[in-house]
Amino acid sequence: MFHTVIKGATIVDGTGAPAYQGDIGIQDGKLHVLEANSNAPSENVIDATGLYVTPGFIDAHAHGD
Repeated sequence: MFHTVIKGATIVDGTGAPAYQGDIGIQDGKLHVLEANSNAPSENVIDATGLYVTPGFIDAHAHGD
């Protein structure tokens, strides 16, 4: 069982491969790419239909000073 599953996302993995539809499972702080509509058991489900998920290659961290 995953702690959280992000369902229905358009995944851009940063490798240069085309974006694809899929689900992402999160367990013990690690991401697991799942097939679309995986129905993986989870404590929490986030519906990301129509949204992009870009795990690992976009760093939103910034210093404003």
